[in-house]
Amino acid sequence: GIVGGSTPGFGASARVWSEGSLGAQLQISRHSFNSTDLLSRATATDIAPSLLFSMHDHLNDRLWWRPYVGLAGHYVHASRTDLIFLYATETASTFGGRVFAGAEMAFARVPQFTISADAGYYHLRPPFVGLDPSGIGFALSGHWYVK
Repeated sequence: GIVGGSTPGFGASARVWSEGSLGAQLQISRHSFNSTDLLSRATATDIAPSLLFSMHDHLNDRLWWRPYVGLAGHYVHASRTDLIFLYATETASTFGGRVFAGAEMAFARVPQFTISADAGYYHLRPPFVGLDPSGIGFALSGHWYVK
């Protein structure tokens, strides 16, 4: 699961790491945001494949953690509803990207479950005038690894 983004939302993610330091991730999330003039609201579905590069793992008796950096592509499909004329809706799609850095950690007693936190900059073209999803975003996610 994942919580966060440049606008508050929630979703799911899947992550895989190679034997080396490369990884891949796929996130699908849903979020809502208001226009700058507060006259409309948009709901968006975001699909984001990412390429991850991990630094040196750190390990002690209780905790394992892996810092990483990443680059993601984002496809966002949004629908906008006018808050005055409720039946006035429109849809649009946009593309963009994100660069981010974060860390993944696990406790020694439960090594297959990890918690990740990352921060980065989203650069997405606005799907509608006055609704800009770009900016700094944070994400918190949990992953259950299987072999």
